[in-house]
Amino acid sequence: MAQCPLQLPAQWLPSAHSSYQPSARFSYGPAPAPATGYLLTASHVLEVLTEVDEKSKRSPEIIQHFTNDLQRLMSSPEELCRNMAFSLALRCIQNTPSLAAEFLPTFMYCMGSGNFDVVQTAIRNLPEYVLLCQEHADILLHKAFLVGIYGQIDTSSIISESMKVLHMEATT
Repeated sequence: MAQCPLQLPAQWLPSAHSSYQPSARFSYGPAPAPATGYLLTASHVLEVLTEVDEKSKRSPEIIQHFTNDLQRLMSSPEELCRNMAFSLALRCIQNTPSLAAEFLPTFMYCMGSGNFDVVQTAIRNLPEYVLLCQEHADILLHKAFLVGIYGQIDTSSIISESMKVLHMEATT
């Protein structure tokens, strides 16, 4: 199973009896030296993301502390980690709309990723993100169009749904 990077608050780090190597950063690759980072599997990261998900339902502002980690995890090869990262990113933007533009480069990267599953996840979340990031809707929809043409992915229904959502928002 692949590893996913994530930075956590100290209270969420593994206890002293665990087998993890202590440090401040999660990373891909072979086990780092004790002073450089924890190496977690996707299941460990998913466990933490689930906890962040639960805590953020009561206090959505907590997600703001994880924006960099969520951005990295949005392109994770692990489907569950990636889906949870997208979900939390969208919740973060709903709670703090000014953060929408911070996720734009990540969202664009995911739509252009060489990993088909990452592209599919980004495209699937496009309508909600376009609604939350309306000032960049033209760029996002154009990118989705290009993905559809050059990536041989049918994005027409998602683009149509995104435009419908924008139209509904404009008329309310």
